[in-house]
Amino acid sequence: MLTILKNRSLPLLIMLVLVLSDCNRTRPKEPKLIVIIAVDGFRADLLDRYDQVFTGGFRRLKDEGAIFTNAFQDHGMTVTAAGHTSIGTGTFPSHHGIIANRWMEKSADGWTEHYAVEDQEYQIVGFPDETGMSPKNIMVTGIADWLTSKHPDSRVVSISGKDRAAITMAAKAKGHIYWFDDDFVGFSTSTFYRSQNPDWVNAFNKRVISDYYSDTWSRTVASEFLHLARPDSSPYEADGKAIAFPHNITGMMPGEDHQDPEVKANWMEEIPVVDQLVFDFAEKAVKNLALGQQVTPDMLAISLSATDRIAHRFGPFSLEVLDNLVLLDKQLGSFLDLLDREVGEGNYVLALSADHGFNEAPEYRQAHNSVGKRIPESEAGRLLGQIETLDFENNYTAALNEAKDMLLGSGAVERVFTEEELAAEPGNDSLHIYYQNSYYPGRIASELAPIGIAAIEVKEGYEIQDFGSSHGTYYHYDRQVPLIFYGGNILPQSTGKRARAIDIAPTLANMLKLTIPGSVDGKALKLEVK
Repeated sequence: MLTILKNRSLPLLIMLVLVLSDCNRTRPKEPKLIVIIAVDGFRADLLDRYDQVFTGGFRRLKDEGAIFTNAFQDHGMTVTAAGHTSIGTGTFPSHHGIIANRWMEKSADGWTEHYAVEDQEYQIVGFPDETGMSPKNIMVTGIADWLTSKHPDSRVVSISGKDRAAITMAAKAKGHIYWFDDDFVGFSTSTFYRSQNPDWVNAFNKRVISDYYSDTWSRTVASEFLHLARPDSSPYEADGKAIAFPHNITGMMPGEDHQDPEVKANWMEEIPVVDQLVFDFAEKAVKNLALGQQVTPDMLAISLSATDRIAHRFGPFSLEVLDNLVLLDKQLGSFLDLLDREVGEGNYVLALSADHGFNEAPEYRQAHNSVGKRIPESEAGRLLGQIETLDFENNYTAALNEAKDMLLGSGAVERVFTEEELAAEPGNDSLHIYYQNSYYPGRIASELAPIGIAAIEVKEGYEIQDFGSSHGTYYHYDRQVPLIFYGGNILPQSTGKRARAIDIAPTLANMLKLTIPGSVDGKALKLEVK
C-alpha cells in the first residue's frame, strides 16, 4: 500500500484519510450497556409542552440526545402490551402476536379470553398458588434474545410497574424480569425465569411500604408553571369528585381498607411513586448485577407506568400529569447520574420512547375548537347488547351486516373490520394498514369477536367512558411517541425524518453488532456520532 501511495499524488492520501474519518463519524461506539426506557402513555407533544419545567433527565436528553420529532407506533390498536412488544422486538403486532393486553381465541371449546403474558404452566416466585407469567404468546425473538444469542454471558434485566411491559420488552429472553405487583406488595417474577428471588430483591420488597408509602399526593409544580396545564378542577376527571390536589387514598380509593398493605401498594401504583419504586429497584439491579461492567454488553429495559395511569384518570394535559412529569424528570436525572457513576459516561446508550400516546378529554377538545365527544358507557353497553340479540345462528351474513350498520349508525364509530377484511390486502387504505399491523390470525381483540367483528375504530376525539381519557386508536395523539437516543458517542441532533418505535431494537442491535433477523419490520436509524 505504501509503495502505491508513493507513486500517487498527495490528494489521494488526503482523500483516503477523509473517507476513513467519515466512516468513524458514522459508526456508533459499541456500548457496554444498552438501556431502553418506555414511558407508558407518554404523548410526544408533552416533551415540548412542558419543556420549561424540565431541569433533570428530560433536559439532558433533549439537549444532548438524538431526537426524532416525527416518531410513531405504526399499528392501530395502541395499547401497553402491543407497544412494549413492538419496542422490544422491532416488529409489528401482526408478527409478534401481542395484539392487545387481552384478546379472544377460538378453540374446540369455543371462544376464550387470553391475557398477553399469563401462563398456567408457571407460578409467581414465592407464591406457588398464583398463576405465573411468561412470554409464550410472543411469536418472535427480540433484541434481548439477539444479544444473548451472540453473548450468552450478557445479562438481561427488565423492570416495570406492569407485568405486560417488563416481560414483553425482554421478549423470549430469560433474565432478571420483575414487575411491581400490589397483590404481593413488591416486585414479582415468574418461575419461568427463576425458582427463587435473589436476596437483594427480597430485601427491597421488605421496605416497600415503610420507605415509599404516603397516603397523600401533594402538588410539587411551582405556581409559575401552573398555566401550562389545565385548571386543577375539571368535572370530567377521575370520578368527578377527587379531581384536585392534594389527592389522598381516602378520596381516590374510597371504601377500601386503607391499612391493608395490598391497598397501600395499589394506591402507590396510581400515583408517581410507582416510577420512583421502579427506578430505585433498577438501581439495585445495576449495582448488584454489575451491569455494563463485564466483557460482554448487557441490556436494561425499564417501563414507567405512572404517566399512563394518571392520564387515564385525569387526562394528559391535566395538572396531575404535569406534576408527575416534573417528578419523573428528577427521577430520570438521578438515574442518568447513577449510570454515569456505575457504568461510565460514554459507556452506555439509552433509548427513550413510549408504547402509545393519549387522547385528551373530549370536553377539553371541544373547548379548544377540536372534535370530541364523550359516549356514556351505559349507552355503548346497550348498543352491544342489541347487536348480540341479532340472529347470527340462522342468517349470519345478514346479521353481521346489520351489526356493522348499527355500529356505524351510532355516530361514534369510524370503521368496522371483520377478521376476513383484516386478512385481505389493504391497498392504499391507511386505516386498514394500521389495523392489519395489529392483526394476528386467530387472535381477536374485540368484544364482538364471536360474531366476526375483529376491530372497531371510534371517531377521532371520542371517548366511550364516563370519565377520564384513554388510548387505543390509530389517530396521531395515540400513535405519535417520543424517540430519543442518548449516550455513547451520539451527538446532539434533531430530525423530522419519520421514525418508528420498531426501529429502536434494530438501531441498538446495530450498535452492538448483533445479527438482526430478516423478519424484523424496523430498521436501524442513522445517528450522527463523534
